[in-house]
Amino acid sequence: MAKVHNSKMRMPTILNEDLEWEWMFGDLSEDRITDIAKTQFPSDQMTACTIRKDFKEQLEPTMPFVNEDLLMIESVL
Repeated sequence: MAKVHNSKMRMPTILNEDLEWEWMFGDLSEDRITDIAKTQFPSDQMTACTIRKDFKEQLEPTMPFVNEDLLMIESVL
């Protein structure tokens, strides 16, 4: 995810369905929360695309947008 969130060095936690369920509904200890937060979702199972800056105003906000000024994400992943 560093190639996508490179300017602020953010690291999102992406969970699979089992961990998602546990995160939402489990009675978690601090250690378990830390373990889940450190989970690395496999990058080969992810897809990505650029979005419009005004995506919130679009009728189809999830429709991929190709920004010709940027390299395609696939080329840097």
